[in-house]
Amino acid sequence: MKTSNIIIIGFAIFIISGLLFLFIDAKKHKKEVEKNIAYKEFKLPQFKVVVGEKGSNFQIDKSDSMLIKIEYSKNTTLPKKLYEVINDTLHIYSKLWITVKCKEIRSIIGNKPLWIGINNFVPDSLMIKMIGGKLHYNVTYSNENKEFNQKIFNLAIIASDSAQIKINKAKLNNLSLKSDNAMIINNCYVKSVNAILSNKSEFLSLDSISNLVIEKDSTCQVRISNHNAY
Repeated sequence: MKTSNIIIIGFAIFIISGLLFLFIDAKKHKKEVEKNIAYKEFKLPQFKVVVGEKGSNFQIDKSDSMLIKIEYSKNTTLPKKLYEVINDTLHIYSKLWITVKCKEIRSIIGNKPLWIGINNFVPDSLMIKMIGGKLHYNVTYSNENKEFNQKIFNLAIIASDSAQIKINKAKLNNLSLKSDNAMIINNCYVKSVNAILSNKSEFLSLDSISNLVIEKDSTCQVRISNHNAY
């Protein structure tokens, strides 16, 4: 066998061995991390408004249950104040990863949260107010829940302080926007959009809009495309 072929084969064996080692090590590390993770669940009273306080990191899933699930490391001490419900409003304070399950929501407010995810809610109307932070609103479909049967609803968004909001796969009747130095990404059908943009705001959207009215200053950007906006 030629020396060059021996070198190539040896190099290939070295690469494969290295990849195999990394795979085994990553799998071992994942198991060790999972062993160190704990969960706590708490039942919740009825609420219709969710407020994500500074640094909070959570998602809200539609469910017949009313509960909050906290994920944390066994080596850490839980903060004294994770959340509280005042009247019809759930406030989330913790920076730990949290999952909220509830039947309905009417308003989402973010006071500089890290990230908020909202999954599969289709109310008659929804108001989102974000001061900084990121929010993703998403609707998924099963075989029994096709997109063309989905309920159409109204969405109002007020965003500021470099907030980033992304809306996926909803069907919207009226989308009203007021944005001050924020980015709103719309990847869904909208019948009517009425937007006021200022201070380097961005509005990116699919072109499935029947009526579009936008008021903006020269620092703002608007992009309408037949491809996903982002």
